[in-house]
Amino acid sequence: MKKLLILNASPKKRKSQSERFTAELLRHLDEGSYDIDKVYLYELNYSKYLFEQIATSDIVILATPLYIDCLPAKVLELFEDMEQFTKETFYETKPACYLIINCGFMEASQNNTAIEIVGRFCQRVGYRLRQAVSIGSGAMILETRQKSLVERAMCQLARTIEGREPLAAVISLNVKMPKFLFMSRSNNLWIQVGKKRGLTKGELKEGYYKAP
Repeated sequence: MKKLLILNASPKKRKSQSERFTAELLRHLDEGSYDIDKVYLYELNYSKYLFEQIATSDIVILATPLYIDCLPAKVLELFEDMEQFTKETFYETKPACYLIINCGFMEASQNNTAIEIVGRFCQRVGYRLRQAVSIGSGAMILETRQKSLVERAMCQLARTIEGREPLAAVISLNVKMPKFLFMSRSNNLWIQVGKKRGLTKGELKEGYYKAP
């Protein structure tokens, strides 16, 4: 049985889009073939135990949102600490690495720089980033009829992990709708979020923030 480790790097943890995407992936995997463990990076203070978990896994899947055209701080911190750990500790086997990354931009190409960073980290520690699923439009792609795009992508990723599908370096998903409609729906979403925090539409436009 192969050891599969999922690293959820979203600050929203169990209520994140990353959690929903990995749940869809697990639905397509033959879970009886894997010893699956899931770690929420924003619940941890990093330790040697986590680094050993990563180094001794057969498969590592990083699920993360895009933050300011890069990766969340916890991921960058992990990369720095893990690189130091691999310099000091040798393991004969190396995990196969996969990435699921989503952004709130309509275009999945906004994730490209972050994907390159993950690939570069893997090279530095002697791992290999085998495949990435790059998702644009964040939650919206799950809330529309286009959820089937995510289902197909996670099915393809599962088949790749299981060796039943040829490798494709990046699987890109973009919501299929006119950009003006995407912008309108996005604005309405943020207005609703603002209302929950007691903010008016005008205050949101001014960049006003009120601590909860």
